[in-house]
Amino acid sequence: ELRRQGILSKFVPVGSMGGVMAVRRGECDLAGSHLMDEKSGTYNRHLMTPEIRMVRGYRRSQGFLYRKDDPRFEGFPDAFESSLDHLLDDPHTHMINRNRGSGTRVLIDQMLGDRKPPGFLYEAKSHQAVAAAVSQERADWGVAIRSVAEDQQLGFVALQDEEYDFFIPRERFEKPAVQKFLLLLEENRVRDKLRELGLIRESSGTGR
Repeated sequence: ELRRQGILSKFVPVGSMGGVMAVRRGECDLAGSHLMDEKSGTYNRHLMTPEIRMVRGYRRSQGFLYRKDDPRFEGFPDAFESSLDHLLDDPHTHMINRNRGSGTRVLIDQMLGDRKPPGFLYEAKSHQAVAAAVSQERADWGVAIRSVAEDQQLGFVALQDEEYDFFIPRERFEKPAVQKFLLLLEENRVRDKLRELGLIRESSGTGR
């Protein structure tokens, strides 16, 4: 839609923290983030600094992905909690991790604690890459959002709902391209499309 309006954009997957740091340095117009503050349990607000503004994005569900026909996951999702410890200790069950600095990696590290299952060092840079690795049997499980699991027809066990928000350098907030992006977020057809993908648009609003 932005391209149709004559606005060209470039997406660089650097993880939530990498994006926030790029915004703070003024290296981009906006960046998405879903980083949880472990102390308060809230998302993104703890990253605010005077030189940036935050715009509410959407809620989405992160979860455990697996192949539905893999007998090791028989009984899932009901058997997830009772089977997780065994799966994490199984030397023949390989995970695919996420890159350090991503919000998903924070969730994975919380789930694993001190454990480092097979595949722990194998890092993917996107949710799509995680789903593809599991679907193509290059890994047995991973953590990603619900929509990519559905796209690849994978099993999905919800772990946590999270907030995905946008950070913008304060000096670029009124830039026409940024304002057009923010206006798109408010359009009903965009909200409907996000909902189809399992992304629930939060009430509009900006941080300080």
